[in-house]
Amino acid sequence: MADRVYFIGANTGRGYEHFLPELRPRGEGARVCVVRGAAGTGRHLLLDALAEDWKARGREVIRYAGADGSERTAAVVSGAWAALDGAMLRSEEDGPDDLSIDLSAALDLSALRGERARAGTLYRRAHSLRMRAWRCLQVAHTAWSDSAAIYAEAVDAGALMNLRLELSRRMQGAPGSRQRAFAQAVTAAGVLSHAESLIRPDTVCLDLPWGFDPDSLLYPVAAALQLRGCASLAVMQLLDGGRLAGLCTDSHALVTFHEPGRETRSLPFDEAVLRREQDALAFNRAAYDLWLRQGIEALAAVRDCRAGLERLVGDALISERRDGLIDKARRFFRE
Repeated sequence: MADRVYFIGANTGRGYEHFLPELRPRGEGARVCVVRGAAGTGRHLLLDALAEDWKARGREVIRYAGADGSERTAAVVSGAWAALDGAMLRSEEDGPDDLSIDLSAALDLSALRGERARAGTLYRRAHSLRMRAWRCLQVAHTAWSDSAAIYAEAVDAGALMNLRLELSRRMQGAPGSRQRAFAQAVTAAGVLSHAESLIRPDTVCLDLPWGFDPDSLLYPVAAALQLRGCASLAVMQLLDGGRLAGLCTDSHALVTFHEPGRETRSLPFDEAVLRREQDALAFNRAAYDLWLRQGIEALAAVRDCRAGLERLVGDALISERRDGLIDKARRFFRE
């Protein structure tokens, strides 16, 4: 079976949002490896090596990607085992029994001394471009939000209430807690998706117009699952990590895309309101597409700066030292 893959972080209208701490397993048998190191030292290589090692031992693995356009691995989880990219975690968040590995120990620091000025220039440029990307995504999200307000006025409130109740009764799941992640992310390569990972045996597709806020439908369903103590994956919106775009358990899923052969639900809207606001809806969609494209272009420029930084680091990397650290991580999960 192919790995399920989600984005644990994403570029949004509120900056870079991630839920990496939620992946930390708790309780008996929990093992966590936190991987740190400068860009280019190979954090994702270590995480991928652990995932392959675990799969070779017959374990089911869930992989969580970052959102830099390369889909580099940010975390791998297998039951009570987890390996996390420490670039998104503060050192004080490490547990007392965690294995902490810093791949910067594999660097020949003397080889980097002459590149400090160049590295500083690339870092500052990348930071400036990243800020611009997030500003662009914020404007795109504002356009989407204006359309959401229009659809909130136009939706049939009774039909919305009835569909919430139907889906709340239908969604079932094994005991557990909630985990948040993204199925889509805005990256340097465009909008990337792992929507296929959301499909479950019982999947309902929600046929909703662009601009309708699915959180208004899904939030009560998610709350009902939590009250029943069911484990769930809360799939967050593309440009807002605080609102739902989908919901999954081990056996059921609610998704906002079409999947052939799956049941579909839709909602009625007041056509008079939509006709009245058709120019605003068209403007919002055009503005959203424009600012989203601007954000993607800025992220592509960030990627180019990062590639320059990684080349500088790569020239100073001692591969034998890194391989030794990767082996250390493998042994931690074999003991």
